[in-house]
Amino acid sequence: MEDRQWEQLEQADHLFRKLVRRFVKERDRVNVEGVALPGMLILHKIIRDG
Repeated sequence: MEDRQWEQLEQADHLFRKLVRRFVKERDRVNVEGVALPGMLILHKIIRDG
């Protein structure tokens, strides 16, 4: 693989990781009745599976 291709892959990886970090920050801002989304997902699983 050529150096230019490696640079493009590294840049794509960097941008993907940046996007994921932003998504996680926004996801954690979502809340219902004061409960954040990760907590809601846990409560849903407990209700669903017991």
